[in-house]
Amino acid sequence: MPRYFFDIEAETCTEDEDGMELADDETAAIAALRVMLDVARLGAAGQDERQMAVVVRNEAGTEVYRTELTIQAKRLNRNRVDHSPEKVRYIT
Repeated sequence: MPRYFFDIEAETCTEDEDGMELADDETAAIAALRVMLDVARLGAAGQDERQMAVVVRNEAGTEVYRTELTIQAKRLNRNRVDHSPEKVRYIT
């Protein structure tokens, strides 16, 4: 079976040195999506926006598949108190 390598491009680039033996390019593409979701799940919290990509290379080093993902997140604080001067009531 051919070996495929899954490089991760995010804040830094991580080159896969081990790879995985998979049946074909289509199976490698499916595996890339799984890798993407696993990596995104680990690092998405706490960031407003995160962009990443997984690039699949075959044994010859040729890129055969690429998937990209952008996560946009915003923390919402429903219990936030508005302290602007026009909203604050002073007790006298």
